[in-house]
Amino acid sequence: MKNQLSALIDGEFDVEEADHLITAMKVDGEVKESWKHYNIIGDAIRGDDNVGPDLTVRIMQALDGEATVLVVSKQLQDAAVEDST
Repeated sequence: MKNQLSALIDGEFDVEEADHLITAMKVDGEVKESWKHYNIIGDAIRGDDNVGPDLTVRIMQALDGEATVLVVSKQLQDAAVEDST
């Protein structure tokens, strides 16, 4: 379904066959949210002005909730091993 939504937004999906997608957007909140997100992504890629500080704030808030994973690079690991020998 998401691939079909993306194709419809990109103009690569037959509009006559899109009736079931439009119906799904009316009935299924998840499909409707996907539609919104794909349009926001498309606007951002095209550089449209619709993507503003509000989007940045939402992204930053979402990232704040993500776990931070600290990983030592392979290069630093190798250097530490060489220093210890």
